[in-house]
Amino acid sequence: MNTIVLFRGIRRLRSGMRRYSVALVTSCGVAAASAQPASFFGLDPTGMFPNGSQATAVSSDGRFVVGTLQNPAPGIVVEPFRWSAVTGTQNLGLLSANATQFYETTSPTAVSDDGGVIVGFARSTFGFPPRAFRWTPETNFDRLTPCAAAPSPTATAITPDGLQILGASDPGTALWTWSNGAALTCQNFTFPIYANTGAVVHTDISSDGQVSVGYVFTTVPQRFFAVRWFANGTFEEIDQDRRPTAVNRDGSVVVEARERWTAATGWVIIPPFLVGSFGGREMLDIDGDGDRVVGFDAPFIGGPRQALIWDSGVGSRRLQDVLTNDYGLNLTGWTLQAATAISDDGKTIVGYGLNPQGRIEAWRAVLGFPLALLGDVNCDGVVSVGDISAFVLALTDPAGYAIQFPGCDPLRADINLDGFITVGDISGFVALLVG
Repeated sequence: MNTIVLFRGIRRLRSGMRRYSVALVTSCGVAAASAQPASFFGLDPTGMFPNGSQATAVSSDGRFVVGTLQNPAPGIVVEPFRWSAVTGTQNLGLLSANATQFYETTSPTAVSDDGGVIVGFARSTFGFPPRAFRWTPETNFDRLTPCAAAPSPTATAITPDGLQILGASDPGTALWTWSNGAALTCQNFTFPIYANTGAVVHTDISSDGQVSVGYVFTTVPQRFFAVRWFANGTFEEIDQDRRPTAVNRDGSVVVEARERWTAATGWVIIPPFLVGSFGGREMLDIDGDGDRVVGFDAPFIGGPRQALIWDSGVGSRRLQDVLTNDYGLNLTGWTLQAATAISDDGKTIVGYGLNPQGRIEAWRAVLGFPLALLGDVNCDGVVSVGDISAFVLALTDPAGYAIQFPGCDPLRADINLDGFITVGDISGFVALLVG
């Protein structure tokens, strides 16, 4: 009887393939951004880049990752890569040189939500000034023209829509704006002038482009002043001797190496998870709500790193333990060294670590439902023929599925873990049923 029900369900799935395949890919892209099965994998699984890779940023929806490839070719120190579930890891090459300048290092710092805009900077060991770049699939690398007061720019952050790019330089800062293919405009930031200002560094920008964070460095005396800048030209100093690294979605929560700031709490220490750790940790990114922070901990400054996750109300934990114990993921052979970026929903984390072959490799982790629940589409605790109708509904009518199974994650039907519910998941679902 169960076999008959199973085959009837499979025939129903196959009969709906032609009708729903196009619409499903579009509609399920939204679901993929909001929920996914728990997963962990390296971004260079075939060892194409044996000298190592590191993830440096993730799009705010978690779908795209950018990072660096170490020594990918003779004479080249760093090249950028872009990863998505569709394309895998792509080597983007170098910022193009001219007859007199060659940049051996091209590093991405941020990526837009659609993966279509990547920003960063290029450096040279030959003494040439750094160059900020904007990369798109259509134009490849565009050099961002410096503002008059920003002669040596680097691009440090981007808004999710890809229209605003935050830049830093020596000694000034700038905001570039790109709108609908129009000419790139450059606007110098208004920033506080302290006596003996040596540098002004902008490190991150809020999702709406209204708030940026960074710091001012003075040379005499040598001090750092943490600052929030606002789009209306005003600014706010948020204490001394701190260098903010990231800001949340609306600009209300800021993190620096070892502390987290809000207007209500001021600076509050994020504790280490390593017993006896002394100043070796560093917070590198924050989620959209400001309740989850990622980075690394180390027993001392410069010591061996271990990826760290901090949650409001929970505290600091070793990310590798969280992925293994809380989400049931298999990280055998891996040592996660740093979590470098996190998506706005706090679910997708990227970073780098030692892989089972002993190479430094970029990785991507998703804090979703445990993989043991994959295929349990009706949320009754088991994978059985009772899930067939729920699977069909998740595949063909996502809105109807949400009504019939409220609170049940539809991506339990994403059997191939590509972030979408499509006809490509049918064979895996059948294998779970008969296996």
